[in-house]
Amino acid sequence: MGLEDICNVMERGSAASFAGADTDVNWFLVQPASVDELANLFHIFSEAALVPYYDPKLKSLLATDTVFVDMKKLSAVTENVVSDLVMGVQCGITVFELRRVLSAQKQIFPVSRVYDDLSLAQLMALGDSGACESGYGQLRSNVLGFEFLDTQGHRTKCGGRVVKNVTGYDVSKLFVGSGRLALPYLVYLRLFARAEAAVLFLAQGPVLELLHFSSRLLASGINPYILELVQGEHGEFSLYIGLDGPTPMVEELKGLLAKLASAEGLLLKQCPGEEAEEVSFEAAALERLEVFLSLEGLAFVLRHLSLIRARIGPGIGPGAEVDSWSVRVRPATGRLIIDCSSYSQETNWLAAMEAAEYYLTEALRLWKQEIETFSPARREFFRWENFSIMKRVAGRLIDTTGGETLASPPQKMGASIVGSLEHGLDPRRRFHPFVWAEKSRLSRVGAIEP
Repeated sequence: MGLEDICNVMERGSAASFAGADTDVNWFLVQPASVDELANLFHIFSEAALVPYYDPKLKSLLATDTVFVDMKKLSAVTENVVSDLVMGVQCGITVFELRRVLSAQKQIFPVSRVYDDLSLAQLMALGDSGACESGYGQLRSNVLGFEFLDTQGHRTKCGGRVVKNVTGYDVSKLFVGSGRLALPYLVYLRLFARAEAAVLFLAQGPVLELLHFSSRLLASGINPYILELVQGEHGEFSLYIGLDGPTPMVEELKGLLAKLASAEGLLLKQCPGEEAEEVSFEAAALERLEVFLSLEGLAFVLRHLSLIRARIGPGIGPGAEVDSWSVRVRPATGRLIIDCSSYSQETNWLAAMEAAEYYLTEALRLWKQEIETFSPARREFFRWENFSIMKRVAGRLIDTTGGETLASPPQKMGASIVGSLEHGLDPRRRFHPFVWAEKSRLSRVGAIEP
């Protein structure tokens, strides 16, 4: 029995390993038509990486045999309890299609429109719902449960169909953003009623002033559903503030926001009506570094990122690539994103990501040193500060590194990123909470011969 006997093989090939080895790596693009076909892939590809979507950037960097799974045919809505604001849906559905289905029943699953082209499988691997997480919570907060496949293709469930469904640790929270703890095929989503009205405001200025205003806004009791700092192409920052809810409440919040901005000397501009529902912020940041910090930590790191760039210069760290990444900050959740997708195809995103990691690691090291100078009582307040940098390529988590020491200057463009990717796709490290398959059937079925 060959691979074609199990599911549709859309494309296959081999290429020299990007990691520099003399051997070739094999890759496949397959399209299972059912969960049973998806499960059967595990029996053949127990020694190959399984990625539930296809991305050219991943394919160009492969260092191990990899199977890209097109889950387009696994996109059915299996359960839709409108009155309970709960939906069960297969992970092959795109965010756009999900939005269209929910629009008919005047409900939303709060995800930024910038991710419309992603499938739910990709979105769960990315672990980010976009700018609206400031008001509706992070993505993992709105995922009630999963049905997934372990490393042997066995079906397993975690979580459930209701909001309060766990008496112990909610295992499903681990899967959102991991991309390699399990292969989900069905997810239960927590939905929200669509807001009656929404408005979006824009403010521009120095990043630390905008961050300070964000802190005052969060403390004021005004609950914006969008609160995001976005760096433009020329280094300037913009603060987007979105308000939604019943029309009378939105009008009242607009007045409170205007008073707060006036007291802080900040000029607010209301965006056109067609942009009020959601702002896309140009493009999805799928090649990114992420770190979660307190508001004070965010201010310190943002200030020192620019200082480190100027101090280190092209003679020590990466050179022109330092200007090819941008920063996004969500003060409400403490999420700092360095977008390395680049503004133009001429900019090498690999070099940009390596440069960003170099500088971000140094900024975190300085922030950790700063905390040690605080009084014991104040230092205790920052005891849970996060110094882990998450690296993502094509939205997939490939590595998590600490920010304790300054990263050594890269010796080869993209070497550390490719090394992380090789580790992140290593089938021996996937799904590690579960039992590994004992022996691969690749050679027996001849599946690895392109």
